[in-house]
Amino acid sequence: MLDNILNPKLPWQVILQDKMNSYREEDYSLEYPDEEYLPNMYIPTLHSEGMGNINIYVDTSGSVSKEQINIAITEINNLKHTINPRLISLISFDTEIHTQNTFTCDDLLEAKDINLRGGGGTCLKEVSKHIIKHNPELILIITDGLVSTIPLHTLDIDLIWIIQNNSKFTCSKGTIIHIKDTNYDN
Repeated sequence: MLDNILNPKLPWQVILQDKMNSYREEDYSLEYPDEEYLPNMYIPTLHSEGMGNINIYVDTSGSVSKEQINIAITEINNLKHTINPRLISLISFDTEIHTQNTFTCDDLLEAKDINLRGGGGTCLKEVSKHIIKHNPELILIITDGLVSTIPLHTLDIDLIWIIQNNSKFTCSKGTIIHIKDTNYDN
């Protein structure tokens, strides 16, 4: 009972939302005055310009189901308006990079419109090379965590792991959010 009080179980979407909110750059700005007080007073409002580019790597290996990929895409849609990135690159991988789809915040991501290919094993070596080449501000890796190697510990980029159905996954780099089953529980 004490463990439940000290370590409450939250839905994984809440944990991810809280983490992503920490990347929002908010500040008061006179460029966007509070319209409630106009024209008598010119008062600044809290405004967010959003963040830079975000790369989302989706594991499409044989061990990841279509349902798991659809859950990930749904949550990406929920997050993109919160963090307002300049560009979202959605990249599918297994042992190599297969597809890269780039979207703005205004684009609606739908699983049926996105061609995510894969089906082999899982290795992050090509993902690491892709990250170094494109240098995004933030990386999300959505995977079941059944990877042969994790060469990302030397990267100096913020990294969030969304691990589906693998509570044993650990990594020395980044924040790990575990999803148990597909019922959205953390």
